[in-house]
Amino acid sequence: MADFGYGYTRQECVDIASDYAIQIGKRSKDKPLTIKWFRGFIKRWPELKIIIPQN
Repeated sequence: MADFGYGYTRQECVDIASDYAIQIGKRSKDKPLTIKWFRGFIKRWPELKIIIPQN
C-alpha cells in the first residue's frame, strides 16, 4: 500500500498492534502499547522504514 501513497501513521500502527496484543492475550485493555514501544519495534526491525507520503 505504501507504493500507492497509502500508509499508517505511527499512532495507527500502535493502535493496530495494541488491538492485536489484546486479542491474543498479551496485553490488557487498560495497558495498551505506546509510541515508546513503536520506537523499540523499529529498532528491532531495521529493514522496516518510515517514509513520509508525497502529495
